[in-house]
Amino acid sequence: MKFKNFVVASLLLLSILLMGINIYGLFQSIRPTNLSGDNLRFENDEPLEFPSVLSSLDQLSGKSTDSYQQDMTKLISAAVAHIHWNEELDATKFNQLVPVWENYILFFMGKFSGIPEYQKYHFVNYKRSLKRGIGLCGDAAMIGSQLLSQKAIPNQIISLKKHVVLSSYDERGREVTLDPDYGVIIPLSMSEILAEPALVTPYYLQAGYSSQEAIGVQSVYQGEFQRWDGVKHFVTNKYYFEYISYYLKWLLPIIGLLFGLFFFRSALAKIK
Repeated sequence: MKFKNFVVASLLLLSILLMGINIYGLFQSIRPTNLSGDNLRFENDEPLEFPSVLSSLDQLSGKSTDSYQQDMTKLISAAVAHIHWNEELDATKFNQLVPVWENYILFFMGKFSGIPEYQKYHFVNYKRSLKRGIGLCGDAAMIGSQLLSQKAIPNQIISLKKHVVLSSYDERGREVTLDPDYGVIIPLSMSEILAEPALVTPYYLQAGYSSQEAIGVQSVYQGEFQRWDGVKHFVTNKYYFEYISYYLKWLLPIIGLLFGLFFFRSALAKIK
């Protein structure tokens, strides 16, 4: 009986601790505050503040398909700073490792599972990704795909060997390629681009990138590519795990608290 009481008491204390962590997290920001030029892939790439991004997205809601795609692509590029993701050795420095107060399930997965994608985590939910404000081309593409889908604009995530972009359609039904990491729209299909990669260079130059950067991007548009029908298809297992974990992080301590309180209430009733 003493062992049972010890287990229940431990469960109750753990549940209180986890609930406290969750509540503490409500008042914390996952956005890194220590970004500097040395950490950024692009010059002056500090991300826009999250409330500003949401406000800008609201302003895009009434625009035509072409205008929405153009402005959305540029906005994502400005909202998500492309950091040196793999080069950074400290995964906690920019919250690449999900902080325990943000989601203790994802935190423990990153700490103890040994799975690299949890050690430096890419959020699936676009709002969480925008809140953190850092990422790579894949993060930008997942954000863009979800925003396009919300507007019922057909799209696919395109994964190349060294880059991830989006395929969408303009108002005339022609396939276009969006690069939200760079903030560039290319009015060509992926097949057209791969047939002649040099065609993309002027669009990156027009967006303000140097000749060296534009030619460098041109080099990634080659080889085989794969189309993915949205984020669920692109990262299926992690998509569902992330969504479930954000429910479970609250549900588990609530169940633990209810079970512990019920047990001790029953024990007190027996004593009386």
